[in-house]
Formats: sequence, C-alpha cells, structure tokens
Amino acid sequence: MYVETNRLNYLYLTRMLNLDCLKFFTTKFTRYQVQNFGEPFLLIIHENETLASVKIRIQRKLEVHDDEFSMWKFAFVCMGRPEYLQDSDAVSTRFQVCS
Repeated sequence: MYVETNRLNYLYLTRMLNLDCLKFFTTKFTRYQVQNFGEPFLLIIHENETLASVKIRIQRKLEVHDDEFSMWKFAFVCMGRPEYLQDSDAVSTRFQVCS
C-alpha cells in the first residue's frame, strides 16, 4: 500500500513476526526502482480495521496537518499496479499473496 502526496509518500505493507504491520517511508518512485527516504515505523493493523481508522493513527503518528493529510491517497500496490483504497475498505484483507 502506498500514499501519494505532492511528493510521493509510500506505505509498504509487510508481515513481521506474524503481525500485520505498516512500514512508512518517503520515496522517489520510478517504474522499476524505489529510493527510500526517512524512518520506517511499525503500525499494527487489526483484523477488519478500516482504512479510515488506520489513517487517523497514521496522521497522529506522523503529526501531519489536516490540510496536507487530506491530499494523501492510499493504495495497495501489487506487481507495480496500484489499487486505490476507500475509507470503508478493510486494510487487513490486503495481506495476501499478489497474483
């Protein structure tokens, strides 16, 4: 999953120690290359937790102002293809093998 703003910000979904976690980092994205910038952090995603709930926690953790955060778009990226998420989507359902 990634976040888009004026500059590209990405959320990379990963599994670590059987926990569903979010790893945040700012990147420059090209077709085949990602250049990471910033400090990653872990964020536990609870089963059936909606994107709206996750976004609130991300905004608090990163201390991003409402006006900037409202421009962010969240998407799950599999095989280089983004699938933009709605606030009502259950984020944990995205933790599957890409096909």
